[in-house]
Amino acid sequence: TAFDYAANIERAYSKDSPCQEVGCGCRAFLEEILLPFVRKSGFPVENFQGAFILDGVLNYNNTPGAQTVPEPDVFRTIPAFSNLYDEMVADGYRGNFIATIGRQKDVPLMSVFNKKFAQADSPQFKTRDVTIQHMDIFGPQAR
Repeated sequence: TAFDYAANIERAYSKDSPCQEVGCGCRAFLEEILLPFVRKSGFPVENFQGAFILDGVLNYNNTPGAQTVPEPDVFRTIPAFSNLYDEMVADGYRGNFIATIGRQKDVPLMSVFNKKFAQADSPQFKTRDVTIQHMDIFGPQAR
């Protein structure tokens, strides 16, 4: 799946946004497609542990400078992303990795993905783990 407006909440919820007419981003995917599918399948939703969203997975580019970072001074100060930023700088900003991003409780699921990915035995493809602190940015009113 690909997510439009997933990273820009202000734009996604502005009155002029197309997201007012159609669902945009990973929240819409989760609420409008994935969870209804899980419910229809008969699988208990409370047992659903997560999903792998492979957004941009085919955008491999090993050229130095291919990977850009929005506002690097801010990016590298965010605790979860500082190591990722340092690794990208050390590797010459190459777009040759998949960032596996999740919360602390998602680490076991991320580990399964990373293990399977490593079994492909393609050392040019790397994973970079980012564990973030969970924050409910939408608040209870969005539920």
